[in-house]
Amino acid sequence: MAVEAKSPPPQPNILWIVTDDQRPDSLGCFNLATTGRADSPLGPVRSPGIDRLAKRGTLFTRAYANAPSCAPSRAAMMTGRYPHHSGIYGFELAHERTENFKPLIPEVLKGVGYQTANFGKPGYYIFSRDKTWDFRGEFETSILPYFLEQKGMTDIKHDVTKKDGVSTRTEVFYVEDKQGQIREEPRCIEDITRNFSLTPVEKSLGIIRSLSFQENKGEILSGRCPRSQTRDDFILDAFLSFLAHPNADYTASTGFRVRGARTDQPKLIHLGFHFPHTPVIPPQAYRDQFSPSAYRIPEFDVEELAALPPQLREYQRRWDSSGLSRSEQLLAIRDYYAFCAFGDTLVARAADAFQAFSEKEGRPWVILYVCGDNGWHLGENGVMAKFGPFEKSTRQAILAVSSDPSLFPRGKVVDRLVEFVDIAPTLYDLAGIDRTQAKWDYLDGRNLSVEALAQRPEREYVISEMDPGMGPRAALRTKEFVFSMRTRPPAGVQDKDFRWAVTAGPNEVETALFDLRKDPLERRNVSADPAYARLVRLLRDKLEPIVLGDRTEADWAREGRNFVQSTWGKGADNKLLPLPPASIPAL
Repeated sequence: MAVEAKSPPPQPNILWIVTDDQRPDSLGCFNLATTGRADSPLGPVRSPGIDRLAKRGTLFTRAYANAPSCAPSRAAMMTGRYPHHSGIYGFELAHERTENFKPLIPEVLKGVGYQTANFGKPGYYIFSRDKTWDFRGEFETSILPYFLEQKGMTDIKHDVTKKDGVSTRTEVFYVEDKQGQIREEPRCIEDITRNFSLTPVEKSLGIIRSLSFQENKGEILSGRCPRSQTRDDFILDAFLSFLAHPNADYTASTGFRVRGARTDQPKLIHLGFHFPHTPVIPPQAYRDQFSPSAYRIPEFDVEELAALPPQLREYQRRWDSSGLSRSEQLLAIRDYYAFCAFGDTLVARAADAFQAFSEKEGRPWVILYVCGDNGWHLGENGVMAKFGPFEKSTRQAILAVSSDPSLFPRGKVVDRLVEFVDIAPTLYDLAGIDRTQAKWDYLDGRNLSVEALAQRPEREYVISEMDPGMGPRAALRTKEFVFSMRTRPPAGVQDKDFRWAVTAGPNEVETALFDLRKDPLERRNVSADPAYARLVRLLRDKLEPIVLGDRTEADWAREGRNFVQSTWGKGADNKLLPLPPASIPAL
């Protein structure tokens, strides 16, 4: 008697939401899970929509960005590869025309029957000649020629014009009057940084700019949105219109004729919100919900710098927030969390609409919310920035919700270490891809569902790598320690096999070690303390072969075989880190 073969389960619709520079302590559910209180250690937060989602899914509270800046962090998610494997360490103009290239998530899922769509910021800086997404609807705010900003569908835009070979950068506020009319208020960015003074419009908006930064002077750290719609409102509206016109043509808000979601295919939709990235300008209604006096300014003492290596001192100098007055710091912190509270409503609306759409078409669904492509300091370590090897630059939260709770149990909190390279293998498994085939061996991550169900041993460390804002550096983090070091030599030193750091002395590689057991805010570098000497050596011996002995660096101006690779450390990244008890100083 023949046995009828079982049909594979239907492929779920997938909504993948990523926000920009959002700290996980902007979420009440994260704070409750990690500290027992809904508020951030700095003060009040409000996230009822995402908190409600967390009760229906699994919250990963120790998710780490593999790079603390948007382009390499998002590239790690999009490829499932660490920076030292992809060759994307910063804001390189990467492309697929290299032998080292591996396909991106939307390309892979298109190959197994998915309709793929992007709304908002993708930000991974991988510039492909082919159309990576099936649907982009001209709402993508980088790469495409039809920017939201060029359509006036934003709150602030930045223009660059050239005349007689001279570039001029202009910042334009879209100011809305009481009758709903919009006018443009331009400001030359060079004037902001040379001769600082606020315009009448900026004063009316309560704008606070930082001129203490060496990088990005004039950054808007506080103020209110100049119009009733933010750029994220426009992005959400585009997403909702796509769902509201299944299998039908419609006129998008940009004026283009486009076609809505196809119901004969499963969908992967990437929704990239900008909040709370600078300019930090939440709507006034959300600013009014919080009092600046309710917030605590993180402690920082210049004496902390004395124990740091030059590279980390330079990082603090470039992004120094100490030039802000106390009232300015409080307002910057207040508006950051107010912006996150505003964004909470957008995430909740998107999730509700996506679930309703999926249920109407009778298809299972998964929502994956990544709370920030990297972290953000609000004065911790003396900066208002990202880019560093610190907890505030790299730690995030991931929330996974599914119509099938056996994949991501409801109300579960997972304290395991997970990484952004886990996103790709998670989505591939959801789509029904057989990753036992050798062609998927390049993936560096793990399926988050497997981690949620504790179906394999927990990894004992995570890796992050950085370059923008400080120069080449890598960090290895456990639950008790974080060790970081310079990975590449000073300019002009030849090191094509990437062994310079292996033979260089501790001062040359600028080691830093923080004992999180007694220094969770990473304020005291103990790498030069004799009591930690053996631990520093063990952590360095583990990190070097991982990020240097199996490394790729590419010349992105070229195509084909445009890269240099090392192989002397292959196999070192086994996620195991047995530390002899004698190497760990007693508390």
